[in-house]
Order: sequence, then C-alpha cells, then structure tokens
Amino acid sequence: MSVTPMRLLTLGAATVGTLALGACSDPVADTDLRPEGPPDVLAVLVFNDPANGVIEAATYCKPNDPKRPGKVGIPFYGLTPIICPIDGTAVPELTDAYPDGWYVRIVFDELLDPNIETLEPILDAMGNPTDSSSGSLATTQPVKLQCQDVTGAMADVEYDGYYSPSGNNVTWPVGPSLVIQPLDPTTIPVDSECQLTIKESVKDKDGNSIPMGDRSAFKFKLAPATVLGTSPADGDKITPATGGVEVDFNVELDGGQSFCADNTMASCFHLVGSGTPANPDPGGLNIDFADAFGDGRNTGLFIGADLLGGQTYKFSLPDGLQVKDKCGKLSRVAAIPEPFDFETAAAAFVSFNPGGGSSVAPSKKITLTFNQLVDLASFTDGSLDAMGNPTPVDYTIEPKPASFALAAAGGNTQIRFNGQYNLGTTYKLTIKAGAVISDSYGKQMITFDKDQLLEFTTASAIAITAQSPANGARVTKAGNAAQRISLTFNQEMLATSLDASEVSLVKAADGSAVAITPTISASGAAVRVDYAALPAGSYKFTLKAGATLTDKIMPPNTYTQAADRVINFTVADTPPAGPDFKCLGAP
Repeated sequence: MSVTPMRLLTLGAATVGTLALGACSDPVADTDLRPEGPPDVLAVLVFNDPANGVIEAATYCKPNDPKRPGKVGIPFYGLTPIICPIDGTAVPELTDAYPDGWYVRIVFDELLDPNIETLEPILDAMGNPTDSSSGSLATTQPVKLQCQDVTGAMADVEYDGYYSPSGNNVTWPVGPSLVIQPLDPTTIPVDSECQLTIKESVKDKDGNSIPMGDRSAFKFKLAPATVLGTSPADGDKITPATGGVEVDFNVELDGGQSFCADNTMASCFHLVGSGTPANPDPGGLNIDFADAFGDGRNTGLFIGADLLGGQTYKFSLPDGLQVKDKCGKLSRVAAIPEPFDFETAAAAFVSFNPGGGSSVAPSKKITLTFNQLVDLASFTDGSLDAMGNPTPVDYTIEPKPASFALAAAGGNTQIRFNGQYNLGTTYKLTIKAGAVISDSYGKQMITFDKDQLLEFTTASAIAITAQSPANGARVTKAGNAAQRISLTFNQEMLATSLDASEVSLVKAADGSAVAITPTISASGAAVRVDYAALPAGSYKFTLKAGATLTDKIMPPNTYTQAADRVINFTVADTPPAGPDFKCLGAP
C-alpha cells in the first residue's frame, strides 16, 4: 500500500524522547517555560496525520504569545512543521482530525501539578509487576470531551490519557502537555464537530488554577471519509495475479452498503486497459471490502478485475462517490485528482518449490508458482481427455508418486503435484519445451520455450520437525474449545497408527493424570492430539518413548519415538469479552 497509517498514535513522554526536557522543579533555568502565574494554554493540537503517523496540528494557538510553539524539528522523520503561525496570529479550527485514531494534546507554558494523573504499574505477560508505570487520567478527568453523535447532538466522549511534563515550544512533542485520548475514537461518526473544555481542577505546581479565559471550549472537527492512497499507485508495475486495485480510506466503512446503485460497475469505478490485445476488457469487475491495515476492519475497497499480463490499465474513482462509515455517516469522497496508470508484468512461470536438494521433506509437494491465475486443466500429461483424445505432454514426473493428482493452489496461481512421496527417493520433474498453460480467463498463454528441470531427493527417515504449543508456552483457550497438541512430521502420517496409550497428559502441580481421553487426527504432515474442555492450569504432555507411527506409503515406513518427548504448557481462560461496539449516541 502507498500509506501506512498508525492507529491511536500517542507520541509523548512515555513513548518518544524529546529534544529538551521540561523542568522537574520550579524554577529551573533554560527550560523555556514560564512558571510565574497561572498555567496558560499555549496551543491545542489534534492528531491529523495518518500518512506519516506523526504530526499533530493546531486547532488553537494563543495569539501573540512568544511561548507558543512555532517551527519545530522532528529529525527522525525529516519534518519541520510549523505548529502556530510565526507572525503570532490565530489559527482556524482544525477540520481534518484522523477519524480512526485522533487524540488531543493541550500544551501549557509551565509544569502542572503531577497529581493530575495517577500512575498505574505496568504488568508483564504473566501479570507480575515490572519496574515501570504508565500515567492515566481516568480518575482525575481534567477535561470535558464532547462530539456530535449519530443524531448530530453533542454527547460526552469517554477518554483516558496522560500528563507529559517533558518538552517546550521547540521540542517534539511540544510540552508540557495533557494528552487526551478517547477510549475508542472510531465510535464517533466522521465529519463530526468536537469540543474540549478544561476544568478548574487543572493547576500548576503552586496550586494556581487555569485562567477562566482558557476554560472555554476548544473546537475541532473530524475529517470526512477520505482516500489515503491506492495500491497499486500511479506508475506501479504489478503482477497480473494482484487482480485489481485497492482504495484505502482513513476510516472503517459500513460493510453493508452498496456502491453501484444500477449494478453497473462501469458507472461506479473506472478501470480500462490498453495494449495487446487492444483495449483488453478487465472483466469480472467487482467490489469487496478490504482490510487495508491488517486489523480485521473494512478500511478499504478492493475493485477486483480479471487483469491480463503485459498491459497498461487506467483507474479512476467516479465523480461523486459516496461512502458510509460504520456509524452510517455519509461522506462524498473527493476524487483522485487525475486517473492514473499502472502496468502488469507479462504472465510468466516464477519458480519451483522445492528448488532441489538432497534431504527434502517428503511432505513437501512439488509446487509450480506463476504470477498469474492459471487454468489447471490446460496443463496436461498426455492422458486422454473427456472426448477420448490424447492431451499434449506438457510434463513428466519420475517416479510418479502414489495417489498422484494435480491440484490448484495459491488462489489458482500455483499448480501442486499431490501424492504420497516416499523416503529416500529421487524425483525428477520435466516441464517440456513448448508446453503451454492458459491463464484463468482463456485470453493469454504462458509458453515454456525450453525444458524446465527439477530434481531432488527426499529425506531418508521420518522426523518431527515442529510442535505446538512450544515447550513452556502459555496458551489462551477460547471457551470450552479443545486444547490441541500438534506434532508436525516431515512426512504425511496415519493418525490411526498412534494409540492414545502412547501419549499422556498430567497436571504439572502434582503429576496426576488428566482423565480425558484424547482424540487423535491428522492434517497433512501434522498429527493432532486434542483434549476436550481442558481446564485452565499447567500441564505436561508426553509422547512416550517407544511410541510408533506409520506414514501413508504402502508398504508403510515407521517412526519410533526414541525417548520421551515432553511439552510443558500452561492453559489460561480467555478474558471476558469487552462490550459490543456501539457508535456514539446509538441506542
């Protein structure tokens, strides 16, 4: 993707070191702070920079105050933003706060009474205290934060945050400051007006309250739904198997909305091609929601298409496209300024897996990978077709594995040679010169102009290559789900060849046996031992010395466990589910 927004970014004393530290006691020279008198609000900043994940922009700057932040440097990012105008003038209300991760920073001219926050110990993964603490405003609640709800009325927004005593008007982050973070910024509809009012309880270290003039509401507005970027972007060259264009937004979209009222994709999104064949129609146009940031949320749209290889395509958003956020708020999306072009690479064979070797796991099936979706049926070995006619000889494999069959994989970008590969055997695959494989659309061919050879030898003995859970692992189970012990071999094994008496499970505390008969199954090269409804606690699993398993080859090969294989693990209950998501003001 062309952008990588950072959600709920909180750059402050707890996370990023500043260029200069604020005072620890009053007065201290060269702090650039102003400890005399009550604490003045120099600026109110709101996070509005999803593209860089850094900048907080001002929605308020104290007019003509020499202590307010001006030009600051952020060397790590090579940025030098101007926070407040150098000429001392006021700033307009900010109207583009990042809907999915906004927060507010209130910058003061002096240090505050540290009792404005409470310190909470930071616990490790086992729930034990560490030597660190984090600040919280959950108890003191020094401001009133409100935003428009789904009805358009102002409603209170629950928040937390922290006090950052570090910084001054030239550091980044600027400071000292209070950082106000909504507990869930995504519950507020896009394009909503918000306001923050500071309470009288905010005081400096001398007990002076904030002046009345600084207690009025500071206003800002969330941005509407906005396109952050596309993938591919203008000028990119992609594999045709990418299959379309992803449009990434600054907010999660309503997964139930439709975008093309007349069901005609051409009137909704514009994707056209040029090249050979002339003006290829990118058929199969469709819209799916996309998880742009990998967090399981609908923050993008994927406009899928049957892209051909070696082509140039032009993409544009329709004029007047409207989208709803997950709270149902409608935004008219600004069009991408100009339609942009991207290219697709010529459809081609990419690689063999395995690539060769003398000790390859028999469970690793030969896989051919392409950069395009391919038609499995077009790759043939000379056998008769449905009409009784011989097919072209595109490949040979010697020896042919038992139960041999071709299968599509990797979303039809791969061809897998399934079957039972034996131990200590040399396999040789030849893709013949002149072999032709069609793309999935029947429009282009991938031709092999010379023989492609793959030769490898499988391992001579069965071995366990992985296990789950790891020894010493802590496992969180979902409700009454079974606890699974998985042993992965370098060969496909028969689950029925392992008897329940060849494994054991005991409680770590006293060594007493767990009175649950396991269910044994297999999936590929993994043998699974499942214990139903295992209570929380610590356990010791053992694959006993002398236990035997056989593979699927006929006659079978046998694996014998030489010594006890022990896995110690702890099972923890799943934490209670949090409250269901509800937009601000929703019933």
